[in-house]
Amino acid sequence: MHFAVGMVGGAAVTATVACFWRRGLVYTPLGMTLGGLWAIVPDTPRLARVDFPSLRALPGVEAFASKSTEDWLHRIGDLFFLHRTIDERLADHALAGLFVTVAMYTLAIAGLTALIALQRRRIARLENRASRHAATPTAGPVDRRRAPAGRLADSPLGEPVPRRRRGDWERAG
Repeated sequence: MHFAVGMVGGAAVTATVACFWRRGLVYTPLGMTLGGLWAIVPDTPRLARVDFPSLRALPGVEAFASKSTEDWLHRIGDLFFLHRTIDERLADHALAGLFVTVAMYTLAIAGLTALIALQRRRIARLENRASRHAATPTAGPVDRRRAPAGRLADSPLGEPVPRRRRGDWERAG
C-alpha cells in the first residue's frame, strides 16, 4: 500500500510541475515510480537486515540495516508520503496496494497515449491549415541566385538582377 500512496503523491507533484513546464506531463510515470520508491524508504533497512542478509557484506549496509535506523525512519515516516500513518491505520492492505499500483500505471499509460493522439491530430490540423494558406509569390524582379529553375525561363537571360537589401529582422536570424 505504501508504494501506491507514494505513486499518488509522485503523480501529484509531477502533474503540478507539468502545469508550469511545457512538456513535463510525459514525466508523470517516472514521477509516480520515484514517489513510490520514496514511500518505501522506511522499510528498506528491514530488507537488508531480514529479507536479504547477504547484502550486509556491502560497505555501509550493516549500519543502514540496524534496528535503530529503521526506528528513526519510522518516527519521521510521514515525510515519506504518510508511511507511519498507513502503518498505524491500514494494516494488511498489500493486495489492495498492488491493485492500485497496477491501475495507476495503466491509467498513466492510457492518458499519455491519448495525449499523444490529441497532439498528432492538432499537428496534422495545423499543417493542413499552413499548406492551404501558403504564401503566394509576389510579382517583382526575379533573383536568379535564389529563384527555382522554372522561374528563370520567364525573364531574358541578360537582364541584371537587382540586389535585395536585408532588413533588420533578417540580419538578426
